[in-house]
Amino acid sequence: MKKCYLHIGNFKTGSTSFQKFLFQNRKKFESQKFEVIYDKNIYFKKTINNLRIFKLFSEKKFNILKKILTKRKDLILSSEYFSSLSFDLEKIKLLQNFFKKLSYKLIIIYFYRDDNEFLYSLYSEILKHRKRIEVEKIFDFLKFVKEKGYFQNKKNKIYFLNFKYPVNNKIVIKNWKKVFGKNFNYFKFDKSNNRSILQFLKLTNLNKKDFDIKDINLNKTRNIKFWHIKRKFYYNYLKSESKKINFLKL
Repeated sequence: MKKCYLHIGNFKTGSTSFQKFLFQNRKKFESQKFEVIYDKNIYFKKTINNLRIFKLFSEKKFNILKKILTKRKDLILSSEYFSSLSFDLEKIKLLQNFFKKLSYKLIIIYFYRDDNEFLYSLYSEILKHRKRIEVEKIFDFLKFVKEKGYFQNKKNKIYFLNFKYPVNNKIVIKNWKKVFGKNFNYFKFDKSNNRSILQFLKLTNLNKKDFDIKDINLNKTRNIKFWHIKRKFYYNYLKSESKKINFLKL
C-alpha cells in the first residue's frame, strides 16, 4: 500500500517554513519516489499550503480530490488547516477512510509548542490581522480558549480566517491517536536548527544530505512593534485564572 504523509500543523509551529522547504525540494522528493502535492495557482507563493485540498475535503468534493491525489508515488501533503478537524472524531475517521479507498496508508505529522509561547504567538497573529479579525481583550481571549480548547473567529467571512485554531494539545493528540494509533506522530516544536524538517525526514527514512535545508523563518511573530503587548499578555496570563490552563500540558 502506498503512503501519504499528511502534516496537519499545528498553527504557529513553523508551518510556512516547513512548507517552503517542501516546495523548494519537490524535485528532490520526486527523485526519491515521493510526490509533493501543491497548487500552482495558490495564494501562498513559493510554498505548498494545501488549503485547497482541505477545502475540497471539507466540502466533500471527493471526486475532484480523487483526481488530484491518485498518483503512483507516495504523497506528501501539508496544511495546518487539517488540525481544525481535531474536535470531530467522525471527520478524522472520514479522512482516514477516504485515503484508504485510494489505497493510501495515511501517516499524520503534528507539531505542538509550549502553551505559553503558543498562546502569545496566536494572540500576536490575531493582532497582525486585526483589520480582519475582531481583537478580544487578552483576558476574554484566554477565558475562551480555556473553556473551548480552541480559538475561532466566527465573525469573519474570509474562508481561511474562520477555522478552529486548536489550543488544547491533549484533545488534539487524544483524538487523532484514537483513529490513527501509531500512524499519528507528534513532536514538540523547536524553531532552532530546522528540527521539524529533520524529524520529518527521519520519519520518511530520507537522508538529509539529499536535500537543501536552510534556516527559514517566513512568518515571524511581531515582537518589536508589539513588545508592550507581550508584556501585558504575560502579566494578564500570570495574574488571571488563565494560569490554570494546565490541560495544555502534556
